[in-house]
Amino acid sequence: MSQKSMPKYNKGEWSELYAFLFALDRGKIHGADENMNSISNIYYNIISTFNKNTEYERKNSTNGINVSFSKNNIIRTLPLNDITKELSPLFQHIQSGKSQFEIPSIMPLLNQLNITTLKAGSNSKGDLKIKIHDTFTGSEPTLNFSVKSYIGSNATLLNSSSATTFRYLLSNTLSAQNIDKINAIATRSKMIDKIKTIQQCGATLKYKSVSSDIFNYNLQMIDFSFPNILADLYLESYFVKGKKIPDVINSFVNKNTNIDKELIEYKVRQFLIACALGMVPQTRWTGLDEATGGYIVVKDNSDVLCYHIYNRNKLSDYLYNHTSFDTPSTSRYNLGNIQIDNKNQQYFDLNIQIRFF
Repeated sequence: MSQKSMPKYNKGEWSELYAFLFALDRGKIHGADENMNSISNIYYNIISTFNKNTEYERKNSTNGINVSFSKNNIIRTLPLNDITKELSPLFQHIQSGKSQFEIPSIMPLLNQLNITTLKAGSNSKGDLKIKIHDTFTGSEPTLNFSVKSYIGSNATLLNSSSATTFRYLLSNTLSAQNIDKINAIATRSKMIDKIKTIQQCGATLKYKSVSSDIFNYNLQMIDFSFPNILADLYLESYFVKGKKIPDVINSFVNKNTNIDKELIEYKVRQFLIACALGMVPQTRWTGLDEATGGYIVVKDNSDVLCYHIYNRNKLSDYLYNHTSFDTPSTSRYNLGNIQIDNKNQQYFDLNIQIRFF
């Protein structure tokens, strides 16, 4: 990868490179608890990591540890220290980077490793492929991991898109005058103010559909009624300060006493895990984990930790207790106004996003 051809990447993509090099350098990644703290006695021994189809293997030699890989059918090696000395500067560059940016100082190492791009191929499953020594079984599986970065602003778990819009029908027909009044609201908290005004005008919002048939199908893989459940929870989030998912569920259940909280919480946890391990709104999901190894987090203190697939309960607790509903831009997807469909039904669209806090 020549300096002239070096493209720009965002913090998430650079963080995947950091996790790749961190795993090679340290030779192990510690497990994490539900609060993203390192667990000293749980770790995963790294045999090798992969970039595209190239395997980079840690090997002991008389001069210490080397990294070995094949280039043009010739085995190449470099001292592990060549990676070690670049880790801290790489992390600092990622911390200070804005939007999409270059890191020229890392390019000599990428050239040594014959890494020509940081972007995974279209058929890639997960963000990072690692071969580990599995102490539970004694085997050496090659596993795919999803990588999430905490360097910089809070990361998203579910990104908003044209596929993630929920449509709600108004339970009663409002006058044109009331519709104009509601659509004209431009306060700082305009979405919640519009929803409250709809209610004051004698109507409620009732879930109708998801904008994407694929996303609807994926949600139904969690539970056939989950699209409705998630839409109801997202609407409820507008009435909950901070929109933290446990708080939203508590508020929703308190208002709907006939609903079993444990059932709702379980379904939401399964949804969050699915999002973390590879389910995305615009690709039909089979119900299987794309990230067969688990979930790697790059912390803002430069540490890298892992929620292994064996520790699914800790991953569930972490996701459930550290995510909140988020409101994306209303202008991007033409949201936040009462509109009328071809059946003369009045509707209101909301677009869902889930973010870590």
